Amino acid sequence: MSQSDMRSHGALTTTIGVLAISMLMLLPLSMATGMRFTISSQLPGVAAAGVSTAPHQSPGIPETPLQNPTLPSSEDPSWLDSALGTSAPLSAQVNPYQVYSTEPAPMGITDYGLNRTGSAQQYGTDEFLGVAAISSLSVQGTQEHVCSLFGTTLSLQLNAILLFYVGNTPYYYFVQDVVGLETLSSSSSTITYWDNIWNATASTASIGSGSVQGNGTVSSGSYSDCASSSLSGNYVTLQYPATVKLQVNELLSNNVPEVVFSYYSTVTSKRVIYDNVVFPWAKNAASYQFWVSGTSYNPAQGFNDAELVFGGACCRDSTKFQSSSSVSMYLEYHGDYGGTTLLEYVPDAYNFGSNTAERVWSVSGTSLQGPVGVSLTYVSPSGSLAQVYWSDELRFHTNSSVPGNLAWNVQLSGSNLLNPFDLPAWGNGGNTTVPDGTYSWTILPPTGWIATPSSGQVTVSGTKTVFFTMQQQGGGCVAYGTPILTPSGYVPVQNLKPGATVEEYDFSTQSVVPGTLLWGNATNETQLVDINRGLLLLTPADQPVYIQNNTFEGWLRDPQNLTTADTMFDPVTMSWIHVTSVKLIHDHTTVFDVVTNGWNDFVADGVLLDMKA
Repeated sequence: MSQSDMRSHGALTTTIGVLAISMLMLLPLSMATGMRFTISSQLPGVAAAGVSTAPHQSPGIPETPLQNPTLPSSEDPSWLDSALGTSAPLSAQVNPYQVYSTEPAPMGITDYGLNRTGSAQQYGTDEFLGVAAISSLSVQGTQEHVCSLFGTTLSLQLNAILLFYVGNTPYYYFVQDVVGLETLSSSSSTITYWDNIWNATASTASIGSGSVQGNGTVSSGSYSDCASSSLSGNYVTLQYPATVKLQVNELLSNNVPEVVFSYYSTVTSKRVIYDNVVFPWAKNAASYQFWVSGTSYNPAQGFNDAELVFGGACCRDSTKFQSSSSVSMYLEYHGDYGGTTLLEYVPDAYNFGSNTAERVWSVSGTSLQGPVGVSLTYVSPSGSLAQVYWSDELRFHTNSSVPGNLAWNVQLSGSNLLNPFDLPAWGNGGNTTVPDGTYSWTILPPTGWIATPSSGQVTVSGTKTVFFTMQQQGGGCVAYGTPILTPSGYVPVQNLKPGATVEEYDFSTQSVVPGTLLWGNATNETQLVDINRGLLLLTPADQPVYIQNNTFEGWLRDPQNLTTADTMFDPVTMSWIHVTSVKLIHDHTTVFDVVTNGWNDFVADGVLLDMKA
């Protein structure tokens, strides 16, 4: 293997042959200063958390963001400090235009953790999936020899920040899943895959030998690996249109953090894992996740963002898009939707990244809707850097008074959602954040309740609230005047208000215990069941009574089905009351629903009843 198989990101023309494998380093901007650091607090048995102390020299980057495709030869290791401002505190909200304000820039789709108004937000996830649907692609740039593929002029990078804690100490790592494209024509490209990892725990951080282990090698303070040429879809020629997918996952493996690098084969369409990288020194790591946050920069003064961006092949190269180029890009992550982890599109997106020094120009990045993403096309002389889509809060609120612990759901779908999901809600409302667009919704009320309207469509552009009413079907449960047991004795049901203390029956301890009345909805009924000549007046259906007979003990859902062979349970005296008569009567009567916060049962005139079914 020739020395030209390996290129150092810091050098434009220098080749390095110190490793026995072919790989490429696409260095993040925050690592391009060439500075070093030493962690002051050592972990037991780990020398400075696996950080090497060998000197490492890296050529600098121009002192100001590049405004043209010509790379200056000046070297200034303070470039990033100059761009971000050395006096800016790490806790300051990020400015996405601090590093790049014009092309050339890494162009694609990036979530900086900033919403529509520029306010900071943050989230963690265990997966990012980057999708580039290439209709045609023609570029002009420096040809590089990358992972044994000569003529590479363009890279597509999936960049993320890994964050985990060992004890109370946070550790940040910049991870990069890359596909290099040897652009032969506007209709095809030969491709190859590789990955990189840098330590972002401090502005001078690096990776020590053995502290990061995978199929690749640690060299000059960073980790890299070239995917094996025998893997499906690697070193193949794409015929456009074609879709390229890059995926990174994080997990805890044998009690240490692990990053999984993969791509989807354009030959078989199946996922191909080509590198599993572990951090063996970080035993029992906690809060391990890919981290997106607009609240602050990471300790290496880079962004805590997620990026799917095009750039030059390597080495701070700048590549020019040609007139026949057209690419649709989507960045997805695992979000907590409806209590289930599903892939969804990142909530907010800019059309450029900042954590890498490879760039492109003559690119227009505009918003795609349905699904949400970014469209990259050729533009002359250059495009503009901007936020291209964002998310807003969607709220669902019932005008009815609903018990606070009563659970219900909203089924939500739309072209801007990768996966329809059920939004969980309690009491009077629930909310979620979705990309701006139009959505179909359906209220899924609890059993025995109805929502009006029950479904519809809503267009989100800014915070949006959907109002509806929710009521129980068939009215209440017990008739006006029914005595309900409380710690101070029996109280007529109409005198009880939400928040009042009532007695419940605890089946686990077989005793009466205090509970809180959550709901006492009153409605009118024209038909009731009279049990034992006025002992109880209940709705005929959906009002469970605890009974016993020769073959059964448990809840009888519909009181109209009681017979004289049944007995009803009195939890106060721990005895059974014989049913002597059951009569259906017609009467215009107010009835009340009784819902409590514990066992959801109650005692009505000595008989154990359950909340309305």
